[in-house]
Amino acid sequence: MGDIGATLNVQTTFEVVDVNVLTSFTTVLLNEDSFQWEISGENLTGVQVPGILLPFKVVTLNGFNGLQTGVTINLFNLPTNDPSGGIQLIIQSTVINPSQVGIKLSSITFNTYASEIEIAPISSLSSVTLTPQSTLTLPLAGQLVPQNTTEDLAVVSMIFNNFIQGKDSQVTVQEASAGPTNVRLIATLLCTFLRFIKVTWLNEGIQTLQVVTSLSNQGKLNI
Repeated sequence: MGDIGATLNVQTTFEVVDVNVLTSFTTVLLNEDSFQWEISGENLTGVQVPGILLPFKVVTLNGFNGLQTGVTINLFNLPTNDPSGGIQLIIQSTVINPSQVGIKLSSITFNTYASEIEIAPISSLSSVTLTPQSTLTLPLAGQLVPQNTTEDLAVVSMIFNNFIQGKDSQVTVQEASAGPTNVRLIATLLCTFLRFIKVTWLNEGIQTLQVVTSLSNQGKLNI
């Protein structure tokens, strides 16, 4: 049977020649619902027939779509005061990756906002492997920072009152940094693994993510 194409299983390492272009690609990957990946090649090795080329091909892949509706805070706990000030914060969350592209990170850090007030910096407790089109359970820990102004204290009070009354509180999670080393972009397309050491491009790309989610209530509390 002819004209049915072929399946390639390739692992390759390459050098990034333009970090700015890769940063732009990462920003599109993380924020758009889909993007086009243009693939071509020449001087193929392992082929004994000269002049064999991989013709220009455009493939449409799903992006991360800003992880909108893809981040859920399932549980949060404030177990004790933090020695540096504020209250320790423990979060259990899930992250849904809609893309055929995955990201593996040694760590990731977020800033959390409510009504445009920063309420907590949080970080992953372990490495993060968000495989293509999967759901990840992501434990996080951080600090509910002290607030000083009347307006800021009112925002935090609203969150606590909502929790006691069995109501969710909307928050915005903004990625602050990722890395620091051994970062991989994992694409199911052609089973290709792209490995990089310096992650400036990823940090700048990931800082464009602003995800709206909710601090889930645990039902009305009888106090």
